[in-house]
Amino acid sequence: MLKLFKQMLSLLRSLPSKALIFSAVVWGACSVLYVLGSNSVATNNLETHIFDATALDANTLKAKPFYHDSLKGIEKSYQGKPFLLSVWSQECAPCMKELKAFGELKAEHPDFNLVLISTDAIEHTSQIVKLLSDFNLTGKADSWIYATDRTEQLRYSIDQNWYGEMPRSYFYDNQGNRQATSGLLSKKILDEWVSKNVY
Repeated sequence: MLKLFKQMLSLLRSLPSKALIFSAVVWGACSVLYVLGSNSVATNNLETHIFDATALDANTLKAKPFYHDSLKGIEKSYQGKPFLLSVWSQECAPCMKELKAFGELKAEHPDFNLVLISTDAIEHTSQIVKLLSDFNLTGKADSWIYATDRTEQLRYSIDQNWYGEMPRSYFYDNQGNRQATSGLLSKKILDEWVSKNVY
């Protein structure tokens, strides 16, 4: 496109005044098209970059991007199966204790279905995956991370009655019913739930 502009400029210099005015109009139109085309390319490149980053998080780092409709997919994938869903953050100290308990519980009961949703920004995926690895949860828990900065929308999609306190846990039975609780889960509560729901 730049080469074509240079050729047109050379041609304009050789034209008489009337033809020059007409050509200037054409030149202006082409300039607008060029700018629009450049913006389109930039936008496409940005979209490709975002897609690639998401693919990396999901496939390589094992922390899938959580969107406003992701919970529906999670619930569908565990249909007919009991599971525990825990919402956490790397800035939440009690969450670290809970992750440790989850790692130990998964070691004792590999069939225990555990879903983890991190409320941290997706840019922190590498740190989140490192934490999961530290607690022996990599590949053992169904892990997700907030995909956008619309945290209130994502929180609302999980639970309209949740105000953001963490850790936040949801016990699902095999009928799809769930019981919500806030705060650190005790070992007694976890053991009792596992004994009733993991076979």
